[in-house]
Amino acid sequence: MEINPYLDKRALKNLESHKYVSGTPSIVEIWLNDFYVSLSRLIPKTVSPNTVTFIGTAFVVAAEVLLLCYDMTYTKTIPSWCIFYFAVAFLVYQTMDALDGIHARNHKMSSPLGQLFDAGIDAPLHGFLASIHLESLKMNDAVLGFLYLFTLAASFYMGHWHMYYTGVKCTSFGGFGLTEGQVLGIASLFATSVLGQDFWSHTVKSVTLIIVIFIELLMVLFALVDTLKYSCSVPRLKRLRELVPLAQ
Repeated sequence: MEINPYLDKRALKNLESHKYVSGTPSIVEIWLNDFYVSLSRLIPKTVSPNTVTFIGTAFVVAAEVLLLCYDMTYTKTIPSWCIFYFAVAFLVYQTMDALDGIHARNHKMSSPLGQLFDAGIDAPLHGFLASIHLESLKMNDAVLGFLYLFTLAASFYMGHWHMYYTGVKCTSFGGFGLTEGQVLGIASLFATSVLGQDFWSHTVKSVTLIIVIFIELLMVLFALVDTLKYSCSVPRLKRLRELVPLAQ
């Protein structure tokens, strides 16, 4: 039985010619850029960008395994040192995710494999990081938890759908975007490791998640509108159909 390749020859050719183009940097990205560039110079040239990506991934996977060892219900109190490690793991992942691309461009090691590996790693880790946040807040509200996970996944998918047509990787909206969300998430984890999981009231936790969900929905809307406005040979209706895999 013949098995069709996941990527045909045309797709592989397009992937090989793909060039990464970042969108307008957000407020925090502008502040952090010089720090990331300086930090990237410390990485030996012999270290591949994919290795840098993998280091950040290993920290988050270890954090998720640690979480599952203590609780799977988002209702139990877990040791403060665990939450502190969650914050460190998130910080390492966020830093490595920023450094891998800079390192690749500095030493001209950008490749189609690196692009796929980076995005392929980010996809499941979004779920892990959301799970870690819900656990640290002891937030077992099924509706808000689902909406939080759904909007994170939707913004990630829409960002790549937008890049597929425009050629630009946009991760911010109105000066606020992914990096700001990551920094706030890291800060909240460090604070929770010191103050304790029960420090935050249910109202504060709920309002915080609602704000995050709203911001993610704005990013989804921005990607949708901007992609449909982009002029290309693919009809707008066909572009919309691509958002529903079963409609293909």
